[in-house]
Amino acid sequence: MKKLVQFFLTLLVLVGLSLIIAPKAVLASTNQIAEPINKKVMLLIFDPILASKNGQKLTEYKRWHNPFVLANEAISWLKSVTGNRVNYSVVSTIEENSEAAFLKKVDGFKYTEQSYLDVVDSGFSPHRPDIADYYEIINNYQICERLNNGEIDELWMFGGPWFGFYESRLAGPDSFDYNSPPLTGTSCKKTLPIMGYSYERGMKEIIHDFGHRTEATMSKVYGSWQQNRTLHNWDKFGLVAVQSPSFGYSGCGTTHYTPTSQGAYIYDDRSLANSFCDEFNNYPNMSEPEDVLKEVTCETWGCNELGYYEWWFRHLPGFKGIGVDGKLNDWWLYLIDPSSIFRDFSLTPTPTPIPTSEPISGDLDSDNDVDIFDYNILIENFGNTNCGNVADINGDCKVDIFDYNILIENFGS
Repeated sequence: MKKLVQFFLTLLVLVGLSLIIAPKAVLASTNQIAEPINKKVMLLIFDPILASKNGQKLTEYKRWHNPFVLANEAISWLKSVTGNRVNYSVVSTIEENSEAAFLKKVDGFKYTEQSYLDVVDSGFSPHRPDIADYYEIINNYQICERLNNGEIDELWMFGGPWFGFYESRLAGPDSFDYNSPPLTGTSCKKTLPIMGYSYERGMKEIIHDFGHRTEATMSKVYGSWQQNRTLHNWDKFGLVAVQSPSFGYSGCGTTHYTPTSQGAYIYDDRSLANSFCDEFNNYPNMSEPEDVLKEVTCETWGCNELGYYEWWFRHLPGFKGIGVDGKLNDWWLYLIDPSSIFRDFSLTPTPTPIPTSEPISGDLDSDNDVDIFDYNILIENFGNTNCGNVADINGDCKVDIFDYNILIENFGS
């Protein structure tokens, strides 16, 4: 009799199994978007008035971009790409038009109006070293005071070619390599991201700088980063097929290399490549790369540089919680607030969403789901009449068809 019941129950389970299990397979895509990130920016624009050019600003004389427009475009772009999560607002602006706009270099050198125009107009060799004296900038414009008082969170500087800016730099405590050496020894009591932009260039160069900022940030989060390796999730995200012969497929690529690139800075490379970048939409509950590869070409991002950056940044995880690797599922928080790297969020790793915190009827092996293993336990105990049996789901001191119905109702949960 018991064997007949087992056969009957097994047949019912097999018939309904695909319908019952199917909903469970999509749980990984139910991640919740993390909270918005709001940051206050100070704009510091160095645009000298040229006496020898009828009092025109450098940007006007050279017909370069308006830095105010560039800043607003960058803010709007980041807001759009993140679905309104990253919200920069300009709260303070200083435009330096005097001779002080020709910034002092780390060795004390300063361009004059004529010596600078000799470089940009006549092809003279620029001064080396090129790097500006960041300490003088911070002191002259009270940057740390503004930061410490909570007036600003970040500094964006605009200047011309050879003004000596790093693409990105960190000042303050816990500063680290930010695609440039950390700026130590300032009076900043909080971590200050400093972006250095050229108004000779456009939007794609600004976002390019953010790409390198991202790479430096995530390398710090995970402690390292290299190609031809998938030691951690940042390795996987930045994987490039042409640089990773041991794998032969790509993640999402890097600032310089798309998943299809055969060389650096080739954003319209029409080669075909396999990529698992879309799997980062399910982060951190991702399948093995080999199981979810998709063919991509540059058409995926429009075969242009800014289109590629948009595609790349849209795949950067921005979800609530912490993964099993102990890192935030929201990489954007690391990017926009680098001090968060060192913060203890005291969260429990949650790699897979759990539908309910209440015990699930039919979960006989207490592993938070009702599956074939629970079914086997019920079949093994079917017909027993001892109280307290693990398979006696309804607690009536017998394992029977009523317990079976409860298990089947919750199968796949």
